[in-house]
Amino acid sequence: MAQVEINDPNGFETVYSPDFNSPAAPYIQEYHPQSFEDLYEIGVIPKHVRLKHLRTARDTALAASHPYIDLSIVEGHPETDQPRQIEARSRSLVVDSAANAMTRTLVARYGYDPAEAMLLSRKVLGFESKLFEKLPAFVTVNLYAFPDFLIKTPLVIDRGIHALIARNVVIYKGGKVRLEGSYFLLKCDSFKGEQLWFDKFPLSAPSSLPGPSGLLGRSKT
Repeated sequence: MAQVEINDPNGFETVYSPDFNSPAAPYIQEYHPQSFEDLYEIGVIPKHVRLKHLRTARDTALAASHPYIDLSIVEGHPETDQPRQIEARSRSLVVDSAANAMTRTLVARYGYDPAEAMLLSRKVLGFESKLFEKLPAFVTVNLYAFPDFLIKTPLVIDRGIHALIARNVVIYKGGKVRLEGSYFLLKCDSFKGEQLWFDKFPLSAPSSLPGPSGLLGRSKT
């Protein structure tokens, strides 16, 4: 079976994005979770995190958060855009407030690390139907049908790609991975590299995921 290689003859970057002309296009899969509980099934939330903890912290945060009406952004925008701008800004403030409250609950009540608690909070609230009218799709590049994924020249992961599934991932000296988004999930059976390409791409411990085992990419912030 053929391998998948990132190996531009001139050493230029290869971009994996959801666009139809991207090299990743034939392998794109979209998932449409209907609630944050569905995130367990696609590996966005690790299996070791207890669902009860997230539900309790989520409910506590939403109960403590209040709607915002932020008029500071109205000036300078056309009158027809003002309601949309106010709604978008206010919704963002609600998410920030709820995420902070949920993080405090996970840390104080259940002993989570603050960084992990904030990451989990934003995952849950980012897919929470009470805050967003339409839940975003989770976009994956699925290369598991191939034995190896070899990265020999730079690979850029567009912010529209949330995860990559592969069997054996090998990164050569000339290869590196640059993430344009703040979150990325790598699920693979094995991972090898000829250098510490991921010194700015922190990884958590292996998670128990359906199908191939994986490494969870942490937020870059």
